[in-house]
Amino acid sequence: MGVTLFDPIFFIGPLSSILVSGFLLYCFKKKGKLTLAVLVLAALAYFGAIIAKAVFQYFTAATVVAGYGSSSIETGLYYGAQTSLLEVGGAYLIARHWKKHVPQRYGFSYGASMGFFENGILLGLFTLINLAYYYYLLGLGGNSLSTYIYDILVTSSPALFYPPLKALPIVGLSVLERTSSLMIHIAWGFLVVTAVNQQKLRYLGYAIPMGLVDALVPFSSEMGVAVFELVVFLIALLSLLLSLRVNHGLRIGQRQ
Repeated sequence: MGVTLFDPIFFIGPLSSILVSGFLLYCFKKKGKLTLAVLVLAALAYFGAIIAKAVFQYFTAATVVAGYGSSSIETGLYYGAQTSLLEVGGAYLIARHWKKHVPQRYGFSYGASMGFFENGILLGLFTLINLAYYYYLLGLGGNSLSTYIYDILVTSSPALFYPPLKALPIVGLSVLERTSSLMIHIAWGFLVVTAVNQQKLRYLGYAIPMGLVDALVPFSSEMGVAVFELVVFLIALLSLLLSLRVNHGLRIGQRQ
């Protein structure tokens, strides 16, 4: 079987993720609502949580899946609770410990920065580099390395070789997924900063349940990818609207 290049349409997903999340940070910076300290603290919060989740799952995931199955409420809560406690809770602890670097006006940029590290870097830049590398190797022609890479990709990611019209919905859903992730990070990032600066834990109470969105991940196959991504997008949108409502309330309170 000859080596075939996948369509460049698949570059749209990671590229759009990088550009949108990066542009948001640029806008915050232009408005004086983003500092290097906020960016560093957001990176510490995000990557610290991701590493903690990876270590925890390394020792426990197999046992949980074996005991409850890959698509069960218990397994869903297992993943959702980690996001709530480690990502949202961790972001709160970081903001609380370095409170002077994350005043209220940096709430949205703190969340957007965490969203950037997930969508612009981890799942954006790294994905783009991988795709570009594979595209380059496949473009070398029928040598042993390109054939080897092609055989792996055809087996592990057959959708990568779909024609453009068939691939477009997949790309669209991936863009929707990254958009949802960015929105919900902005929402809980703002709320944990608000909890710290207003010294009111009820705002943390608003943010913690947002991490439970990951409890839906084990059911994505049963729901269907399109329905799953639409449900997640709706949850992310409602979360963002809640954070905007809280911000509006704070502004009204400051004027009175």
